[in-house]
Amino acid sequence: MKKQILVLGTSHTEGVCEPIGGDDFLPREQRWWSYLEREYDAEVTVLARVGATSLQQWFALSNYIYDNPDKKFDFGIVEGRIAEYTMDIPEYQADHLDQGKKLPWHEERYARWIEDSKRKYPEREEQLFTSISSHYIESMKPKIKADTYSYYMYKYSNQPMHFTNLIMTNYAICNTMAKVCNDVKWYCHATIGDDFIFTEWEDLFRFYMKEYIMEGVYPTLTKPGDDRDDPKNEKYYCPCGHFNELGVKEVAWKRLKPCFDEYLKDS
Repeated sequence: MKKQILVLGTSHTEGVCEPIGGDDFLPREQRWWSYLEREYDAEVTVLARVGATSLQQWFALSNYIYDNPDKKFDFGIVEGRIAEYTMDIPEYQADHLDQGKKLPWHEERYARWIEDSKRKYPEREEQLFTSISSHYIESMKPKIKADTYSYYMYKYSNQPMHFTNLIMTNYAICNTMAKVCNDVKWYCHATIGDDFIFTEWEDLFRFYMKEYIMEGVYPTLTKPGDDRDDPKNEKYYCPCGHFNELGVKEVAWKRLKPCFDEYLKDS
């Protein structure tokens, strides 16, 4: 019988890759989680979307499980966030979402994340959160006080309460996934700079997440030496900054495989 694996992720899992003149996404068979299917005779269920924050990940996952309480998995994988340069700000009042809805209420909250349901009903889920990024904030500095949301983001991003939110949300994600998975492991894809606040909070993060952390790629899968601006690494990246097919195969999967061998090889 095939192993059943549940994956929750961000753009790195959704396969975002924007080569010049190419498609917006890697073909399914080139995404990192497709190797799980081939290497471990597994059936993989994926919930992922570009730009997802930890809070959005839990929101989608919890509603998916609520609608599928009897679906069980042998293994759960969270491609999550440590370094999060975005925060969630609601743009719409909740009662707006009840007008003319076409899907069951819970399904609206995660339909956009499922590969076979992409763009089935995107506008509904998109209304639940607006993600504001610190990269956007940098460009807004000259007029930032005129934009209340942006000003709050600028003051809040990477501050103690922001990181507290990250710890609690990642812990909630893993505990929620454990309701339907026999085992759960968490890893983060993106590189963390040396000066990032995470270095001050890593002990607290590890304390709460230690049973879920995938040690072989902790704290992140990519390392400072993987800088895409380095000429030696250019071949691994799309112009958008995500791994291309070669990057997934030669960097991401080569680092992930030893970890998954430990958890999945003989299970």
